[in-house]
Amino acid sequence: IAQQAGLDNGFFGNKTITLGGNIDMTGYEWTTPRVWSNLEYLTTFDGKGHTISGLTAPLFKEFRGTIKNLVIDGANIESEAGPLGAVVCNLAGNIENVTVMNSTLSGVISSRATADTKRWGAIVGLHSVGDAKNLLAENVTISGVTKVAGALIGTINETNNRIYTNCKAVNCQVEAGDNVVGAIVGQIYVSGVYFVSCSQEGTTPTALVGDGVVVEGAVSAEGLQDVFTNGGTITALEDITLTEPMVIAEDAEVVLDLGGKSLASNGNLVNNGTLTLKNGTVTAENDPDNANAIVSNGGELTIENVEIKSNCTSTGAAIRVNGGTATINGANTDVEAQKRRQIEMIKVIAL
Repeated sequence: IAQQAGLDNGFFGNKTITLGGNIDMTGYEWTTPRVWSNLEYLTTFDGKGHTISGLTAPLFKEFRGTIKNLVIDGANIESEAGPLGAVVCNLAGNIENVTVMNSTLSGVISSRATADTKRWGAIVGLHSVGDAKNLLAENVTISGVTKVAGALIGTINETNNRIYTNCKAVNCQVEAGDNVVGAIVGQIYVSGVYFVSCSQEGTTPTALVGDGVVVEGAVSAEGLQDVFTNGGTITALEDITLTEPMVIAEDAEVVLDLGGKSLASNGNLVNNGTLTLKNGTVTAENDPDNANAIVSNGGELTIENVEIKSNCTSTGAAIRVNGGTATINGANTDVEAQKRRQIEMIKVIAL
């Protein structure tokens, strides 16, 4: 198959590979190809929704480009090396609409192996460039890796500002010797990684990310723009600084879970739609006369378990509601009593 598709030479760019039907690899030996190319000649692999079953080796060793519309079923891969993923071991590109189900990745990796060989995921071992959406790992077991493992992706590294949308793990079991494991990804080495509408069900571990320690620095607002425009649930893995005004669209329903992190807004978070903000700290410590942490111009605003820090004066407001409704549950503030009343009054007047 690799020879017929021209994949056995290692370099294959500016082409689209289309899967014409389901393939049962049971009993066949698959030599994992390397599909690498120059950046201007990226490859696309389109599975067209078909299923490859019975794999005993990863579909791709390395891939630069886009992989989409594919199901891997019943893979049973044993390995002493890595990074390892049933679909691709090392991906520099986007991946979407891909499922790995009813599969096992197992083996023993030497403790002398380099760090990058210890990253395992059911779908991708090491994801260095690009975004991902609509990924599913279901009934997958990963065991034997000595460092890092995720039910979907082992490690995210190399480039910042990445978005993972609608990624889910269902009934998966993930183990790693260093216990750096996650229901979506084992470890993140870059900043500005966002998970939009990602979740797990019946998966061990329950945490989406095994090690959320990422590179320090302000998060680019670009990673939030798509969610604020179209809606969705987003979980912050690091402190967020909005360096420019970000507007939640009128028809968008957004849940921003800070996950214990902080959001520095300085009046740049404007809600015109439906916003639920929870589980973290929001700060606005810029102009004391106009130090709005959040401005809500309509729609619905809900704040849950958020500490609000503002240096606003009597002419400013930590939360300014210009219309619509606002509900504040379990919010605390470090401003003085006079300023705290601004928040309390909003709760009374707006409802």
